[in-house]
Amino acid sequence: MSRAVVLFAVTFMVTGIVFAGGSKKEQRMREIAREEARKQVQQELKTLITNSMRIALQNQDFNSAIAFINMYLAIDSSRTTLKDTLIELYLITGQANQALVLAEQKLKQNPNDTSAMHIAAIASMQLNNLQKAYEYYSRLAQATGNVKHLWDFAVVLWQMQRYGDALVVIDQIIANPAARSQTVTLQISPTTKQEVPILAAAYNLKGAAHQRLKDINAAKEAYQKALEVVPDFILPKENLQALEQQNNSGSDQQKK
Repeated sequence: MSRAVVLFAVTFMVTGIVFAGGSKKEQRMREIAREEARKQVQQELKTLITNSMRIALQNQDFNSAIAFINMYLAIDSSRTTLKDTLIELYLITGQANQALVLAEQKLKQNPNDTSAMHIAAIASMQLNNLQKAYEYYSRLAQATGNVKHLWDFAVVLWQMQRYGDALVVIDQIIANPAARSQTVTLQISPTTKQEVPILAAAYNLKGAAHQRLKDINAAKEAYQKALEVVPDFILPKENLQALEQQNNSGSDQQKK
């Protein structure tokens, strides 16, 4: 870092020197020399920052990597791949607001940038801004038709308690052949996760949506279909058991 500071200082000194006197030809030669010196120092500085950034990434020192990338972009803002890396690092380090700002800047330049849409959607979810997440996942799902994007969109609708709209998207997922081969990891409990095909997850979410809408028969059917896809799928098993307990409890009360 100290060498980088020194190089910055040298750059300003080289480019800021004022030569007095001399012919126009000599002045022009000095201007060319100053520009060449500035370029050489700048290149050395970029090389130093690049090497420091690489080491930081190798060591998973992401905050230092962010600082180096910002330093590099201050010198050369044309490195778009570095900007993409910066956005991802902001997400990894939990700096969702910064990631969202940069993603939205990219979308202003190119409204059809699906990668920026995805980052903006994820960042919005991390910030618990469901309305923004809905807007970005809606655009993303429509633009790509990707089954994972559809799944994320359905989850956002579920969290917004828009169960009827969620069912429409869930049916699109179920009709998508890729839902059988692509997977999603679900949080079963604070300490347990389970990876299942998106098709099974979609049927479980469909059952939960029907349950919230008080259509118990449709809910049971959806949970059973989830178990047909993955027999050891914990969530629909537990959901079916809960429905059975509610049903038995209701029957006992009627007898009394």
